[in-house]
Amino acid sequence: QEAWLRGIAQDPLDCRDWEGASSPWQFLAWAVDHVAILDDPKHCSTLPIHQDATQSGIQIYSLLLRDAEAAAATNVTPSDTPQDLYGLVASKLEGLLQQTAKEPGINQRLAKCWLEFGVDRKCCKRPVMTRVYNATRHSSARYVEEWAKDKEAATGKPHPKREISGEKPYWFLSQLLWEAMESVVSSTTRGQDWFSRVAGCFAERGLPIRWTSPVGMPVQQFYSDYTHYCVRTRIGEKFRQVGLRSATGKVDRRKMRSAFAPNFIHSLDAAAMMRTMVNARTLGVTHVACNHDSFASIAADSAALAVATRKAFFELFSPNVLDILRTELVGQLPPDAIIPEVPTYGTLDVSQVLNSPYFFS
Repeated sequence: QEAWLRGIAQDPLDCRDWEGASSPWQFLAWAVDHVAILDDPKHCSTLPIHQDATQSGIQIYSLLLRDAEAAAATNVTPSDTPQDLYGLVASKLEGLLQQTAKEPGINQRLAKCWLEFGVDRKCCKRPVMTRVYNATRHSSARYVEEWAKDKEAATGKPHPKREISGEKPYWFLSQLLWEAMESVVSSTTRGQDWFSRVAGCFAERGLPIRWTSPVGMPVQQFYSDYTHYCVRTRIGEKFRQVGLRSATGKVDRRKMRSAFAPNFIHSLDAAAMMRTMVNARTLGVTHVACNHDSFASIAADSAALAVATRKAFFELFSPNVLDILRTELVGQLPPDAIIPEVPTYGTLDVSQVLNSPYFFS
């Protein structure tokens, strides 16, 4: 094994076995680094070691609303083993299917068929990932359909299809999946509903929404409505008809409602990354890579980066961020406007994130 790795590291153009790895360039970089350590135990590795969030959007919602169950499912709180959010939702989904399979009705057959076909974490992954950014039930049904067809192609086992009028196999499974998601991450649903209602207060008055992120960055959301028209023009010997659009300056109410939740969550994501980098620099980490909810450093700095990340989230979410946001938004509306109260907080102790080994891992 060592001789094989040395062959790759010393002459990767001649020994091209690394090309068969699932991530060829990463494997080659590791092989070169590993051989260097074998030759010199004091060799300082410069490979980037990434630490990824479990599901950053749901982690943030759990911290915002102090949701202990969602926090546990996404590794915000300490556990002996890493928690699998998608697997947990899949388990809830299977339970709902078993319950439906016992109840006479139009969906009993479909429930039995989906149980026989088998639901898994891949079935739940895309709907859960996108739900936190205001994905719809219809998009969830599309993801379920794509998963079922891919699994059928891979296993040769046919997935449930409509046999009688009124049956909607993908829609049926996606609705149970939606219910399973809401039972695991209720804070996401409650938070999104609140954001939508708040945005409605601004949209009805044609106003932009302005807020300040926890690191002091001002943010504004305003989506204009558009008018569409066609221009008929001549290009060479041919006439062309081109569709154009022009902003009216009036607010797009639907877009304002649907976008506020993901935009605010992304602003918190960005704030967490900024605060993490400040903390990391304080701890002596000077070389980092950042990508949304994935931070990387060299191996020697991994422990310090992990401390910086957890400290950043603790600092950002110890205050009641939604109460602060609501106060800021109230000042932007006329006195007669009533912004709904913040959803009920749970019992989560935010300080637990400081000791969670799998929060970012």
